[in-house]
Amino acid sequence: HLSDQEGMKPIPLGDFDEEEMSKLASQHLGVEVANRVCAAPFGASFTQTVGVVSGTASQKPVVPEVRSAIKHPLFWRFFLQKSEPLQHRILDGELEALWELCGSYLGWFCEKIGCKPLGADHEAVKAMLKRIASEPAPADGLLRQEEHWVRPACGAGSFRAFSVDELFREARSFGLISVDSPVSASTIWRWRYHFLHEFLKTQPL
Repeated sequence: HLSDQEGMKPIPLGDFDEEEMSKLASQHLGVEVANRVCAAPFGASFTQTVGVVSGTASQKPVVPEVRSAIKHPLFWRFFLQKSEPLQHRILDGELEALWELCGSYLGWFCEKIGCKPLGADHEAVKAMLKRIASEPAPADGLLRQEEHWVRPACGAGSFRAFSVDELFREARSFGLISVDSPVSASTIWRWRYHFLHEFLKTQPL
């Protein structure tokens, strides 16, 4: 599902379901990490799990947003590349560890977009995402494609040739954002993962 021979069309990537997640965890993760991933409860709030330090590593609850993120094939790929101690820290929601996971994702995303005929290189894509992520949220909390994606992305002259609509579609395909309404200028969208949004805001222009 991750290959795109022509480099043109967005690649839809669906999340793993629970059965797939359990199978992958048991096949590819160390025992303690796999136990945490397979036992992670859904529906718990972030505050119920973050910062839990008691018990053995395999007994610690996983931060729900992190558990949700690694069900996405791309985040799963980069999670697998990390050492077991770092995997535990990611599951704990430790900021520095999450930043490492986000860095792997962002590097891949920018390189992937840079290979497409959209007229922007790696650094231009990163700078554009930084500008979009730094855009203040509106009073109603609803992010609209034209106002909160296209306008900030096109705010600098060097980005005028870049297809920001195409970037929007790729961001949706690769798990960066979620879309809550039919695609149009008034499309309502949101950052899929809060920690990734925060990471993008820290990137230099």
